[in-house]
Amino acid sequence: MLYILVFCCFMNIALDIFLIKIIGMGVEGAALATIISQIVSGIISGTYVIVNYKEFMPNLRHDLPDRVMISEMMATGGAMSLMYSYDGIYPGRIFREYTENLQKQTGLPGYLKNMCFS
Repeated sequence: MLYILVFCCFMNIALDIFLIKIIGMGVEGAALATIISQIVSGIISGTYVIVNYKEFMPNLRHDLPDRVMISEMMATGGAMSLMYSYDGIYPGRIFREYTENLQKQTGLPGYLKNMCFS
């Protein structure tokens, strides 16, 4: 696997030299060389994993969640949604946004913001 990444690094260097020096593309050539080498690296590495490590490939038996997993996901998601909904409307945030808008509209000095939120 490491040989694949080393090969793609050298391919990136060769493409950099070709696209920048010979073709004259400049920064665009360097970006294109990196994109091409990353795509080739992903394809070769993915193919290597699929061919040599079949035990890591998903199958239908592992894709179906059971009732315990679904209930744990719902409990965690419910707690997180309550936490984020409180974070979005808690009074300190509302007051801070109000004073910032007031400062923008009326031109109050900046010490109001510093006095309240330091």
